[in-house]
Amino acid sequence: MEHDPSIVFQPELRWDGRNLLYKAFEVLENAAGHTCGHWKIHLKKTIPTQSGLGGGSADAAVLLRFLCRRFGLDPHTEWSVAKRLGADVPFFLLCGTAIGEENGSALSPLPPLPALPVLLVQPPYAMSTAKMYEQYDQMVSRSPNHPLREDRSDQQTAQDVYMALAQQLPVISRNDFEEVALTYYPEYRVFHSFFSRLGEDGMHRDPAILLKRMSGSGSAHYVVFKADTDPSVLARYESLCRDAGCWATLTRFSRGDVV
Repeated sequence: MEHDPSIVFQPELRWDGRNLLYKAFEVLENAAGHTCGHWKIHLKKTIPTQSGLGGGSADAAVLLRFLCRRFGLDPHTEWSVAKRLGADVPFFLLCGTAIGEENGSALSPLPPLPALPVLLVQPPYAMSTAKMYEQYDQMVSRSPNHPLREDRSDQQTAQDVYMALAQQLPVISRNDFEEVALTYYPEYRVFHSFFSRLGEDGMHRDPAILLKRMSGSGSAHYVVFKADTDPSVLARYESLCRDAGCWATLTRFSRGDVV
């Protein structure tokens, strides 16, 4: 980022109030009571957009931290602006492992998890976060007895999931947005069938796999593996996903170093 009298942006990404970087400037200027000036922003996306991986929120958190330090704004202002930008932005400001409550911005920091291998997978289409929430609300509002309203006792709490991953034990979980995607996106059903079978052989799951799930509101999914999983096994799963026409990449949990 450099100081410049103009703003240069990738043409395929909107530069208006729907973009979190634009919104970060706007909200911060209102909170600070003065203009932040003009800046040239070079944004290089290394993960797909509209994937449920929090890329936009992470970008906004980095920009917000930079501007607050540049103009000497206090941490309270930084945190207040982050919460106004979106529920995920405070998490990325925290730079670490945490459990989010309420709308996700009430964070309880936790010790970092082991550097477990993670396979990120996205089918060849995106899902709008706003649209997914709208469709979720429609599904639930139609019936007071809708299954998505249920508090399923067989599901683990966020704390349980954290403890299981910390001990590298298999995790039982759910993401309600998967049901939404299956209902409203016919093309997702094909991918869901493929992903559900990944690492499965009849009644048996590959013991190297700890967790498989949709990420956020989609359309990306992730697979978490045990720390000692052979690199050739990880590469095989990555190849299977790419051969199925998906974007796929391998990464690991990080310690979330503060910037």
